[in-house]
This record gives sequence, C-alpha cells and structure tokens, in this order.
Amino acid sequence: MPFSWDFDQSMPERLIEKPVRAKTRAGKKMPTTIAMLLSVALGFATATAVVTEADLQTKADDAYAAEQWQAAADAYASLVTEDSENTQNWYRYAATLRELGRSEEALVALDKAGLPPGQLAYEQTRIYAGAREADQVFAHLDVAAMAGFSNLTALSAEPLFADYREDPRFEEAAAAIRTNRFPCEQTESHAQFDFWVGSWDVYMNPRQLAGHNVIEKTEKGCLITEHWTGVQGSSGRSINYYDPQQDQWVQIWVAAGGYMIDIRGGLIDDGSMQLSGYIYYYPNATRADFRGTWTPLEDGRVRQFFEQSTDGVNWSPWFEGFYQRSE
Repeated sequence: MPFSWDFDQSMPERLIEKPVRAKTRAGKKMPTTIAMLLSVALGFATATAVVTEADLQTKADDAYAAEQWQAAADAYASLVTEDSENTQNWYRYAATLRELGRSEEALVALDKAGLPPGQLAYEQTRIYAGAREADQVFAHLDVAAMAGFSNLTALSAEPLFADYREDPRFEEAAAAIRTNRFPCEQTESHAQFDFWVGSWDVYMNPRQLAGHNVIEKTEKGCLITEHWTGVQGSSGRSINYYDPQQDQWVQIWVAAGGYMIDIRGGLIDDGSMQLSGYIYYYPNATRADFRGTWTPLEDGRVRQFFEQSTDGVNWSPWFEGFYQRSE
C-alpha cells in the first residue's frame, strides 16, 4: 500500500496522546514522532552508504580473485579515486588493466603502486609482454635483473613470456635473475673447494682404509657438508662455507670423539686449500693451533694433511689421508 503520513491512524495512542510539535520550514509544527522517524530514516541511509563503500573493496577483491577483470577494474578505479594512497589497490588496478589489454593505462597505474625498483621493472615487463612489445620486454627484464629482482618462480610460471623464453636476450636476463636468487652457484670463490666434493674412500696408505667420507655441496652452492664414518666406528661432521666479507673459507668440525676444529683460510699457490685455526679437546679443555691442507692430485685423488702445534712454531702431523672416489 502507498506510504501515508497519516500517523494519527497508524501510531499507538501513547505516541499521539500529547504530541510535542517541532517547527517546519513553513513555521508550522511537526509532531515529534514524525521527527523521530525522519531521523531514523536518515540514519539508516547514512549507515547504508557506509556499508556500500566498505563492500566495494570486497567486491573488487572477489572479482580480482575470480579473474572477472572488467568488474575488478571498475571497482578498483572507484577505490583509488577515493583513496589514492592505497598502493595495493593501485597494483591490482594496474593488473586488471593489463589483463584487459589497456597497457598504457596499466603502466600509469603501476607507477603509483609503490613497488621497489626490481619488482616495478618486472611488472612493467609483464605489461609489455601482454602488449607484445618485444624490445620493451627484454629491456625491462634487464632492468629488473640489474635492480636485484630474484623471483625465479614467478619468472618461470608467467605465461605471458612463453613467446620470449627461447630468445637469447631473455635467457641472458633469466640467468642474471637466477644469480640474484642463488649467487653462490655462480661465483668463482664458492667453487674453489669443489675438487673435494664427492663420495670417497679414504686411505692412510694404499692398503689401509681409514673410512668413508661424503662431501656434498648444498644450499644452492653456499654450503659444503662433510659426513665422515671411520672403519673403527668413529664419526664426525663439518660445515664448510666461503665468507665473502673476510674473503676466506671456513670449516667447523665436530666429532663424537669429543673435539672440535675451527679453521679458516683459502687457496694457496699450488692450488691447495689451506685452513688454519685451532682444535679444542673437550675432555681436558685444552686447545692447540691447527692447520689442514687439501691438495688435488693429478690422478684424481685428494690428499688431506692435518697438523697440530702447541706453540705456533713447531708442527707435528695429526692425520694424513688420501681420498679415492668410491666406486
């Protein structure tokens, strides 16, 4: 039925028994009950407006997740107009514009997304890939790599790059990005101890087997681990890594026999790895100077020679072993 202002017919008697009247624009008085209902109506309208504004973010995010690009673009356009400081919304607005093929607008929106330089250049690369501007793709991917971009997962999974992956320019940039992600794989310094990596039988002389040692390069080239098992039941482990700040190799060894070794150094003139430091014996709490030398031999074996000194001048042999690769 149509709305009626005839409140005297619809309101309970207690509300109309002694009405207090308010002035209207015409100077006439309005029953308090009418003023109250108008106030409630205005309050409801205000609350509805606030909820609608809040719901717009949800609408934008839901459309984005569902890849409903036009609906998402419309919603994010409204959101960034209302709040130009919301970088997440600018980023998603740029992404929706990219998906819609509106590359120029996407680039403008992306500039307001507050991304670090490497990520910004990568996202620009995606936009140019969608627009099929090959020269810009390679140029911006180079910029991304030089700025430190390192997200190999994103680079490998991006379907927009399908037509560019076999191009030498793309491969070169991708290699630089991999170096950003896994730098130890690429530097010469981290490869200096590679001659020791492998599975070995270790002999004290040609007929006396001392034990087995497995040397593994792990953590994408940043760490070398040692797993020693002696024929008499001894065991020990070491970690070995290159410290770029000190320009030194470091070995930390711990053995079940109750001693630890901490030695540092690098390659010497004959190509051997020589590390010096100390050995500490737990049982009697004593410490001595210690030196280890690993020398690659022409026949493929590796000689390991350890020495100990109590005065730092006079050295005595501690262990000598010859590594032969296990069959």
